[in-house]
Amino acid sequence: MKFFKNTRYILPFALALSLASCDNFLEVEPRQAIVADQTIVAQFINHNVTADNASVAGTWASIYQTINRANHIIEKVPAVTDATFTAEKKNQLLGEAYFVRALAYFDLARTWGGVQLVLTPTKLPTDNEGIRRSSVTETYAQV
Repeated sequence: MKFFKNTRYILPFALALSLASCDNFLEVEPRQAIVADQTIVAQFINHNVTADNASVAGTWASIYQTINRANHIIEKVPAVTDATFTAEKKNQLLGEAYFVRALAYFDLARTWGGVQLVLTPTKLPTDNEGIRRSSVTETYAQV
């Protein structure tokens, strides 16, 4: 019985409180937000990378590391003679490596235009010296 007595006071109080609450909505967008086209990543998305972008060197190196890994797979997988490594599995891995390398060159071409085409694994720091920059057309042809 005491529960119903307390409910009789709490319910009207909660109802009055909800009616007296503020009617302003919370601002969803912060006032000091950075505009999307001013962020570092947006330059890559919009294919408008400037020389002062701090991510350029890291992105460039990461893409070429990916290309080098794909080149190693492309060179070494055909020479594997393990009986459990079937031709079907070899072809799958080679296809995946060719795809990854093509995707890397596609991203490079979209961002920087023609780039150096490195189609063999890099084993020594001097292996790729003197490779000229290819044209955009040559880069897309490699893709």
